[in-house]
Formats: sequence, structure tokens, C-alpha cells
Amino acid sequence: MTLLQRYYVENWPGIKEYLSRERVKFFNDIENDVDYHDQDRVLDAGCGHGYLLASINQREVKTVLYGCDISKNSEEQVRKFIPSAKFSLCSLYDMPYEDDFFDLVFCTEVIEHLSSPCEAISELFRVLAPKGRLIVTIPEGRQDTSKEHINFWTKESFTMFLRTVLVFKMFTFTARALNNDKNILYKIIKESEAR
Repeated sequence: MTLLQRYYVENWPGIKEYLSRERVKFFNDIENDVDYHDQDRVLDAGCGHGYLLASINQREVKTVLYGCDISKNSEEQVRKFIPSAKFSLCSLYDMPYEDDFFDLVFCTEVIEHLSSPCEAISELFRVLAPKGRLIVTIPEGRQDTSKEHINFWTKESFTMFLRTVLVFKMFTFTARALNNDKNILYKIIKESEAR
């Protein structure tokens, strides 16, 4: 168990079950798939307990961390465990950030829970700076059996969904399987509007 995992387990009852070996590997895979730069503004949208933010905070690169979630409990946990992070209690449909503000935005395992995923993706793209990177993960729809999810996508259907939602936006993306093909990671790069 890493120091970070021990810290969460000792200070947040119930987190031990959440931070299974498979989930920690999943977070590490996401985090290690990205290049970080000093002074990057990094948002974890739907950050939950803040584990991904805390893990990024341990890196050598000094990023400026932001988290947002609709849960008051998440706000308490993030403020307690990562006091340097700037937290906003808000919906992904209406975030209190300026346009083109973040260099890097994570939204991991959130979109499948939302009743209006189009609005959320549009809002995430709005706060993303030109040449910024949006990292979205979703469960692989063919394997997803969660009763808490209301959206089920395959790699192909989420790709079509992105192209439909961002039809008038300029972007490139890559997608790859994670977690023994149980999840899909999308890395979306916002292009400058002027070419």
C-alpha cells in the first residue's frame, strides 16, 4: 500500500473497498497516460474523493489543481486531503470557470451517470484551453452492468457521440482500452479555432 493509499484508508472510512488494487491501477494508468507541465491548470471534473488530484499533487511537476463535484462530502474530503487544490461545488452542466481556462481536464467514470451527457461534454470543452487535453474515461458498454449508470457506450458509439456533440468544434482524439478492456480512455485535444 502506498503512502497516499494509506493516508486515504486511515482518514476516510469506506475508501479501502473503493481503492481496490484494480481501481488504483486504473487511476495510475490514466494519470501516467498524460504529459504534465509546470503551471498547467488541471481540473478533475466529478472528482469525487479527490484521489486522482492527490496522486497528481505528488508529482515533481507543479501543476495548479482544481476539482469540482456536486457532492458536499467530496468538497470536505478534497479540502481536507488536498488543501492546495481549488474546489468548486457545482454541476458539470454549469461550471464556474472562464472559457479556455484549463490546460488539462479529467472526467473519469462520470459521463455514464449523467442525464444530459451532451451538455456536460460541451461544458468540459468550453473550459478547455486551445491545445488543451480532455481525458474522459467510460466503462465499456458491452461489459457494463452497473445499475447506477444510465448511459452505455462502446468505443464506436462514444466516438459517434463525441463527433455529434462537438460537430462544430475543432479537435482530435485517440481512444484506447484500459483495465482489461473494461474501460475506454479518450484523449481529446482542442485545436485552435484559427488554422
